[in-house]
Amino acid sequence: MNRVVLVSPSGSIFKSLAELGLDDLPADARPELTVLCWEAGAGEAPSIAVGHDDSGTLSGRLRLSVQRALSGSAAGRNLFRLTPWDGGSRMWRAVRRSPAARQALREAGLIVAVERDSILTAWKSVHSSLARDAAAVYGLPSARTVLKDSRPHG
Repeated sequence: MNRVVLVSPSGSIFKSLAELGLDDLPADARPELTVLCWEAGAGEAPSIAVGHDDSGTLSGRLRLSVQRALSGSAAGRNLFRLTPWDGGSRMWRAVRRSPAARQALREAGLIVAVERDSILTAWKSVHSSLARDAAAVYGLPSARTVLKDSRPHG
């Protein structure tokens, strides 16, 4: 597995990258890491910024207001997930618009959805022609298991 793409819209993965367990792998077996996030972060792994925080714009403030109004009940949260303002849908659209992100996903052997809003991007990537040969998992423990199992035994 030569490339692992971590989809982390908030960029919070940079704080917990050690949980992936790459230090346990021999140096020649460590995959190349790429992080897809809204804004480029300063971390150990290179990141690809696929968009920007729109909370200061009119549409961003409207989106946040609707989200706050609907977040009080399970039905409201599910209703919000059906709108184009949903974080997962926004992340998938941003990744599709970014040539660098699409290229990283094409080269990926493993796509890790780190946050809830990245699950749709990981799922659609492996179920479309974008990253058909890649595996997709949710969370760092699952990714660590896949990386450990893909190591050549010897």
